[in-house]
Amino acid sequence: MTRSVTRWALFSGGHDSLASTHYAMEQGDAEAVLHLDTTTGIPENEAFVRDVCDRYDWPLRVERAPITLYEFAVRYGFPGSAAHSWAYRYLKERQLGRVATDTDGKPRYITGVRKHESQRRMRTVESEIQEADRWIWQAPMFDRRDHEVDAYLSEHDLPTNPVVETIHRSGECNCGAFANRDEELALLEAHYPDFADWLLTVEGYVQLEIGNDEPYCWWGHSSLPSPKLRELVHRHDTPQMTLCEDCLWDAAADA
Repeated sequence: MTRSVTRWALFSGGHDSLASTHYAMEQGDAEAVLHLDTTTGIPENEAFVRDVCDRYDWPLRVERAPITLYEFAVRYGFPGSAAHSWAYRYLKERQLGRVATDTDGKPRYITGVRKHESQRRMRTVESEIQEADRWIWQAPMFDRRDHEVDAYLSEHDLPTNPVVETIHRSGECNCGAFANRDEELALLEAHYPDFADWLLTVEGYVQLEIGNDEPYCWWGHSSLPSPKLRELVHRHDTPQMTLCEDCLWDAAADA
């Protein structure tokens, strides 16, 4: 990917970003697609992103976060809602900065963010184009509602991401900052058991380093009331790991 590319469609794998990426590439607003590898994503989601880009012959750049979930959690604890900005900075924003450094001029990042997506989005997304210090945000779906995005996907016969169909989100990031631990782990264990095992393995090794008696020692802790946390701590007071430590360590550290 050359330094001359300044207009990137950010494709997470979700429906909104699929619609905005297709729109931007078809209209010529974007020159290439950028996918952010957070090191916490479900592998099938990135596979979907790659398959779609191959299908439409869209140039794709994948940028990996400079830190793994294990490294982040050992240093800062698993993020809760109050620490989401930290997780975003390490798992997504640094890749955007790397691309900006590699770009001649100020890059434009085209996203699927919509103000009607949630109350939180409505407060933070103010317009279709917003300028930051090092890049420009553009949100072509800014003012569209759910049924309008669905209509766009249907009109253009765009493929469906099986991850979205099963867990109701792209699965690009599983840092857990806004996760409902019980519900999301149940979904992951039902549909992506290998990924769920990996996530709990990372959690286990983080707890070997920093303990398990504080909320931030647990993935998805923002949804844990005090009685639930006490129950988890009591249940895990005795180590439960019986597999080869070196293999588990590699899986946690290299994710």
